[in-house]
Amino acid sequence: MSRPTITVSEKTKLGKEEDEAKAKFESQQNIFDSETKSVIEFETSITTITGTIKQFKKYITEVTGVIKELEKKVTETKNALKPAPAAKPKDDKAPPVKGKDTEKEDATEKDADGDDKVDEIDEKEEEGSDAVKGGNEKVDKELDQVEEENKSTTTQIDSLTKTIITTQEKSEISDKE
Repeated sequence: MSRPTITVSEKTKLGKEEDEAKAKFESQQNIFDSETKSVIEFETSITTITGTIKQFKKYITEVTGVIKELEKKVTETKNALKPAPAAKPKDDKAPPVKGKDTEKEDATEKDADGDDKVDEIDEKEEEGSDAVKGGNEKVDKELDQVEEENKSTTTQIDSLTKTIITTQEKSEISDKE
C-alpha cells in the first residue's frame, strides 16, 4: 500500500478487500472454534458413555455369575426335595433262635388294639409320605416360578449386553475417525 504507483481508488478497493478477507477469516475462525468445542464435548460424552458401558459389562458379568449360582442352587434344592424312592419295609423279626417256637413270639407282638405293630408303622409311613408329597408340589411350583423369572432376567441381561457392546463398538469406530 505504500507504493507510489497505486492510486487512491485502488488503495480504497484493496483496503475493502483486506477488511472483507479479515472478516471472512474471523468468521471461519469462530466457526472452527465452535466446532472444536462441539467435538470436545462429543469426545467427553463418548468417554463417559464408554466408562458407563464398561461398568455395565462388569455388573452384567457379576449378575450372570450370581444367576448361574442361583440356578445351580435351585437345581440342588429341587434334587434334594424330590421324594426318595420308596424304601422296602424292614423285617423286624429277629432270626429264629433254636429251641424256641417262633409262632408264639409273633402272637405276643400286638399293640393295644390287637393289631400287629407292623401294620401300625406302615400306616404312619403312608400318612407321612402323603404330607411330604403335598409340600413338595408347592415347593416345586415355587422353584419353577423362580426358574422362569431367572430365565427372563437372563434374557433381559443378554439383550442389554448386546446393546451395550453395539454402542461401545460404534463409539470406538467414531473415536478412530
